[in-house]
Amino acid sequence: MKRILPVYLDTGLTTDCFHFMKLAPLFGDERFHPWYMERFIELEMGMRDGESIEDFWLHYYRLEHVDLDLLYQGVYNFHYFTGTDFLDIVSTSIDHIDQGSYVVLICDNYYIRNSEHFRKSHDIHEYLLFGYDKLENMFNILAIKDHKWTTETVSFEDIKQGFVGGLDTMRNEFKELYRLFRYHMPATSFSPKLNDMRKPNLSKMLESIENYLTGEVRQIAKRKGAGERPYGSYVEWSGTCIYEGLRNRICGVVEVEPSLLMDRGIILGIKRMYENKRGMLNRLHYLHNNDYIQLDCSLTDMFQELCESLDKLMSLMMVFYYRPGSEVMASIKKRISETEKLDHTAMTGAFQVIYNGLKRGLHQEVSGSAQQIT
Repeated sequence: MKRILPVYLDTGLTTDCFHFMKLAPLFGDERFHPWYMERFIELEMGMRDGESIEDFWLHYYRLEHVDLDLLYQGVYNFHYFTGTDFLDIVSTSIDHIDQGSYVVLICDNYYIRNSEHFRKSHDIHEYLLFGYDKLENMFNILAIKDHKWTTETVSFEDIKQGFVGGLDTMRNEFKELYRLFRYHMPATSFSPKLNDMRKPNLSKMLESIENYLTGEVRQIAKRKGAGERPYGSYVEWSGTCIYEGLRNRICGVVEVEPSLLMDRGIILGIKRMYENKRGMLNRLHYLHNNDYIQLDCSLTDMFQELCESLDKLMSLMMVFYYRPGSEVMASIKKRISETEKLDHTAMTGAFQVIYNGLKRGLHQEVSGSAQQIT
């Protein structure tokens, strides 16, 4: 006996495991497209003050960690596993998949044969189970191979051992990992809600674009609390101000220590900026194809040019890593400034066409209502 629930790998958000595992089950159902179109527009970048890059991040703005669970409650029904569910995690997971629910478990990769950490090092990670085959004793999971999301199978035994290992790690390293309970780890399941098809909220999209264009720089002083969270001075850039942070703060740091330019956080951050703009272009096409806006080729070309500029920025970063020098760094700063101008122009254009679409739709609704009344 086997069952496989649908997943859609082309979500456009490949740099964030948490969001990808929530979005992959949704994208195959057009009822949830408007919900997605309204979100994941704003960006925020931050780092801890210091001589090197510490606690660097670049993620989707207004998705604070404390709110991440609430974000998906509008589209998913959640079930949070209890201690009795842990006793036979394989059978419990199969039961939930049979009920149409996707299962997320915290597992220690030390016990997962497909993992590069297998029998080498302890490393906990989220696993999304979306199917099973009892004859083969295998679960279907999402996985990353060659920097791309794909699907794989993992044995029941590996998941069982990995889950037990994950529980041990969460117990033994509670001070460092207790925040995972915020996401109802180590085990939870979720199923899509039976929502009706609706129109995207264009005014919500406009607010996010306006926030992005305005941007903000914040200096934050965090004091030591009861946990082990780092404290000190942090600086955060949002929206188009991210370019200022890249040009002045990040470039200044890597000029002193070039190897930091290939820091995983920075690479993923630039890739996230690229995916964000590619996603904005996809939103415009979606709205145009469904007659919510009227999109012209010039704005499409502008976003294409913006994406190409971000891609060139990534290439220059790699050149500087292997051949650091003032000339290459000057080219990087120039590319950042050029990309910033393109971004501002493209997002301003996006705001205008969506604004016009909202206005046109309102006029049509008012005119239609007036005709019905008369």
